[in-house]
Amino acid sequence: MEKDDGKKAESVKTAIEKTEKFLGCLSVMANEDEGGFLVGNSFTWIDFVVTHLIKNFENMLKVDLSSKYPVMNAVFENVLNEPKIKEWVGKRPVTPY
Repeated sequence: MEKDDGKKAESVKTAIEKTEKFLGCLSVMANEDEGGFLVGNSFTWIDFVVTHLIKNFENMLKVDLSSKYPVMNAVFENVLNEPKIKEWVGKRPVTPY
């Protein structure tokens, strides 16, 4: 991890900006299908991977990016409500990552 607080803050700011741009692009893609998932109307690996990536990023940096993107937030909610995923999230150990 970066030791210099100024550099660290700038890196975090840049990461958030790039992630917001990424979420904006994905929102357009997900909105085109209107199925609540990134591709088509059913759960796929890309939904899982993107949800995992963004939710871990938000948890690590203590930020809420997904609420700014309702279409993506719906995708995340759909993924997190998949029965086996919901079960695991409910019982997994709490970690910083």
